[in-house]
Amino acid sequence: MLPAGDETRLQASLQVETWVSKLTRVLGLVGLTGLVVLTAGLRYLRLADSTHYYLYSSDSYFFHWVAQRVMAGLGPPANPPPLSPNYVVQSGLAYPVAYIAKATAYLFNLSSDQSLTVVAKSLPIVISVVTLLVLYYGASRIWGRQVALLTGLAWAFLFYAVFIGSGGYIDRDGFSILLLLIGGLVFIFFKGYRVHIGKIEVGWLPAGLGVLVVEGLLYLEWGLTGAALMIGIILVYVVVKFLVGYIGLMQNAQDTTVNIGTAIKRLEWRPLALIAAFNLVALGLYYHEVRWYFPWMWGLLSTRLSGKVNPGEAAEVTGLSPWDLFFGFQFFLVPLVFGVYNAWKRKDDASIFFLGWFVSLFVLSLFAWRFLLYAIPATCVIAGLGLYHIWQWRLRGEYRLTKTVGVAILLILLIVFSSSGVASLNNQYDMTIDSNWQDALAYLRDSNNTSPDAVIMSQWSYGYWILDVAQRTPFVDNGYYGADPAKLYDVGSVYVASDPSQAAQIMAQCGTQYLVFSTADLDVASAITSWAGLKGYDSFPSDSLVVRSLNGDFDSGGGLQVVFRNDEVVILKYTASSA
Repeated sequence: MLPAGDETRLQASLQVETWVSKLTRVLGLVGLTGLVVLTAGLRYLRLADSTHYYLYSSDSYFFHWVAQRVMAGLGPPANPPPLSPNYVVQSGLAYPVAYIAKATAYLFNLSSDQSLTVVAKSLPIVISVVTLLVLYYGASRIWGRQVALLTGLAWAFLFYAVFIGSGGYIDRDGFSILLLLIGGLVFIFFKGYRVHIGKIEVGWLPAGLGVLVVEGLLYLEWGLTGAALMIGIILVYVVVKFLVGYIGLMQNAQDTTVNIGTAIKRLEWRPLALIAAFNLVALGLYYHEVRWYFPWMWGLLSTRLSGKVNPGEAAEVTGLSPWDLFFGFQFFLVPLVFGVYNAWKRKDDASIFFLGWFVSLFVLSLFAWRFLLYAIPATCVIAGLGLYHIWQWRLRGEYRLTKTVGVAILLILLIVFSSSGVASLNNQYDMTIDSNWQDALAYLRDSNNTSPDAVIMSQWSYGYWILDVAQRTPFVDNGYYGADPAKLYDVGSVYVASDPSQAAQIMAQCGTQYLVFSTADLDVASAITSWAGLKGYDSFPSDSLVVRSLNGDFDSGGGLQVVFRNDEVVILKYTASSA
């Protein structure tokens, strides 16, 4: 029995703790709400630029085209003749976009085009907000509310996270990242769960089955690459955890065999065995797809190691450059360094998982830049741990104020520089269509100007624009109709031809009726001239067809005639009668 005074003080103390706890929860809710608003707002900003088309990224145009087919009841497109019979048309976000758009059209009495536009603009932002909430929930369950808020801050402002979640980005990346995050968290939360049915332990089943379900969804959306990423992240975690456990055991006992056995027993072998068994069965069932996949991956890695560049290679499969690293992370590089240290110091399962995820995909991005996008959730977690580590850094006296000011400046730099990067999203010519290109593609789409079965020649970067917006067949594109060396040789030869009749002859042999040039071609002249076998050219020859057409020095002749021209784009028509 406490004295009356002590009991009063104890009750007052408990009441203060209760109020502090409630205030902390309220502040946490306010902070999360603010992050949701910032996440959605930053990703909506690129849509405010009316001079650019609402779709963003080259592949988004392809998936938009597939979604139109699905909405019209046509289903996915058949494989075009140039591709391998084992090629599978990847659906990306096409089916979710199509089905949500159909529901939107029904509920709000919109046309198919209107509802598809609404969904294409909003769905990537919704996926980004859902990803934020999943990240926050996972981080708060594992490390607490402070780390969760800092992780959410990274997701809201990190440029690459904004990049893949902006309105109109219906490429596969945003949804794939969400699936990878869900699969990873399900594995982390349930791998050691203990539940018995009778004498049988079944608590681990959600971990194994959850990963397999995510793998299946990734396969449907992205083929083998998506499924391989999920299992790869799990395998990296297993290897790193084994090494950490083995090294720790070796510090106390030197029996290597016993230590290896103990480290293996500490792994979550039941869900891992289930995942491995199903994947081995899948490898056997889908061998016709797998047999080309590993040679392709090895070819990509060996090309990078040799320093070579393949003709027509997309920028996303080129190696990560220092500029890509700085532009994508900017001042987040500072907390990332501290975060890697903090995660390795902790060595808990979740820290090992996210650290392995981040480091392994960062290494792969040195060979193919796109891998870095799929490390974004882990990047945000590591950055959140880094910011928390900096904030918790123990300094005394006047250095405490210095640290507080330093952290405040760092946060301001993170927010300001990352936010300013959003303005550059529409400035990448191959990612979205500006008003000049919209006018040119509208000309091609008009049946009074071109036949619906017309084939359009251009460099491959514009292929999906022609396919989706112009509704015409591109001669080369980003993957569906392909850009093999033989096709690229023909395209490059047309660009650099000094005699229009030579270009017209190549177009006739290729079965193309229209040719499209853009001022943006001048920036990639070295690549296009190399397709035609011209080495060491940083610009097009002054008498080449592309230069003369863009300069206004060529209007017609040799079987070609300029039928459209504006400040950026020129369209030429092949006229067989005059060739």
